[in-house]
Amino acid sequence: MNTTSPQVSLETISSEKQRVALSSVAAGIFLTGFKLGIGLWTGSLGIISEAAHSGLDFAAALITYFALRVSDKPADRDHMYGHGKVENFSALIETVLLLFTCGWIFYEAVRRLFFARVEIEINFWSFFVIITAIVVDFSRSRALGRIAEKYNSQALEADALHFRTDIWSSSVVLLGLLFSLLHIQMADAIAAMIVAGIIVFVSLRLGKRTIDALMDRAPEGIVETIRKEVVNIKGIAGVENIRVRQSGTRMFVDMVVNVPRSLPFQAADELVDGVEDRIHAVVPNSDVIVHMEPVPSEEETLVDRVRVVARNAALSIPRRTKHMDSMIHARVHHVHVYRLSDSTQGEAGGEGKARYHATLHVECDSNIDFPEAHALSGAIEEKVKAELPEIASIAIRIDERSNAVMDAVDLTASKADTVEMMRARALSEPGVLGCEDIRLLDSHGKIRVSMICYFDGRLPLREVDKTLTAIERSIYSSLENVVDVTIRAVPQGA
Repeated sequence: MNTTSPQVSLETISSEKQRVALSSVAAGIFLTGFKLGIGLWTGSLGIISEAAHSGLDFAAALITYFALRVSDKPADRDHMYGHGKVENFSALIETVLLLFTCGWIFYEAVRRLFFARVEIEINFWSFFVIITAIVVDFSRSRALGRIAEKYNSQALEADALHFRTDIWSSSVVLLGLLFSLLHIQMADAIAAMIVAGIIVFVSLRLGKRTIDALMDRAPEGIVETIRKEVVNIKGIAGVENIRVRQSGTRMFVDMVVNVPRSLPFQAADELVDGVEDRIHAVVPNSDVIVHMEPVPSEEETLVDRVRVVARNAALSIPRRTKHMDSMIHARVHHVHVYRLSDSTQGEAGGEGKARYHATLHVECDSNIDFPEAHALSGAIEEKVKAELPEIASIAIRIDERSNAVMDAVDLTASKADTVEMMRARALSEPGVLGCEDIRLLDSHGKIRVSMICYFDGRLPLREVDKTLTAIERSIYSSLENVVDVTIRAVPQGA
């Protein structure tokens, strides 16, 4: 099954991400021009390095903006997982650009320290541009970081990192300018090298995470987190093959969950829905695929095991005709298992192991012939005995299943005396408090009866079933051509 976390629409996510990225482009343009002008005027390598850093921020923000426009496009026939990897790739490009900038800053710093003397003019604008940059960078890094964390966007995280490193580097440049005022000329170049070192460190960390995402490495700890959440869901017998990959802001999760094989399909489907909801809660904006694997459970009774084995056998019998190969589809019901007692000893199985006798009904499609139906019942018997050696014998009744809507004549009004007779017989049984909606239908000469009987809601279900069986037997014995009696039991007052 495949669902997407419904918490936030993809349109909302895309709009918010692109809006914050565009505002970063504007901030990058302003800071780059301001710093470059002041840096060239004063000759400060620290300020020029800051201008280069901001220029990279501008270029990175521009790359991020266009990457987001592409990555937020929905999946198509050629990109079935969407375009989210564009975000991860843009983050890698930004990291490489930062490292190239750091290389130039290191080179220029070493040149000024050992090979060339550059006069630096320190004035009001030198300090003003740096302080302004710190304020703007702080504002942008917080805005970008908030959206990046909210939507798990590596591209926006890289942008936030750019502006955050600007704060650190601007602070170091500011300190270098203060030392330059004290005529310590090396301070400016040293400050620039410290800035570059900081940028290299954080860039390499981001680069590693970006490459991990491009290589589909699962985020650290997320597999165990998902496993712990899922195994705690009641009804899940186990979890296998959890796989997680990130593409942009989306997380793709697929897994195999073990469910009791005796569980009805609808209940198993609801259980899987619960698994998906739990994963969406711990991994927002995720795309989840869960495969069910039916497995035996400790709670299974022998009746459950007979039902499961017979049902699986009934669904896997090949049918070969002159024109085609197909499968015989049959449904197993009315499964009963009896522990056999030796009539001479009065104990189940005597001194040996307990022996069991099973009975069941198999509904076959009406388009198969009698020999085929017989072969099917024989195959089911062999399968049950092979997998459950404790079953000493098995009896199988073959029923015809028809998917066609049958025509019937409603005899209820014309057979009022018969209807009242059936009502009286039902009310004569102990525990029956009322009887209504009796219908008498004639379908091609076969009589079908239905009715509603009311019981005390405190009665055990076993007692209700016993009474219903007695009413059915009474109707079968008193009317001719009755082939089906359906009685709905309802608690009084329900």
